[in-house]
Amino acid sequence: MQEEYFTKQDWTLFRNKSIEWQDKYMEKLCRKYTELLSQDAKASEKF
Repeated sequence: MQEEYFTKQDWTLFRNKSIEWQDKYMEKLCRKYTELLSQDAKASEKF
């Protein structure tokens, strides 16, 4: 089985992209939480 090696450039690109991915994921979660908390329901039902 051939081992895969990643270059410094690969890791740099990954680090830069992972910041973007994390930010987009956090935005998605914030939208979901906002939608959940904006529902017309009792507080005990929301959580």
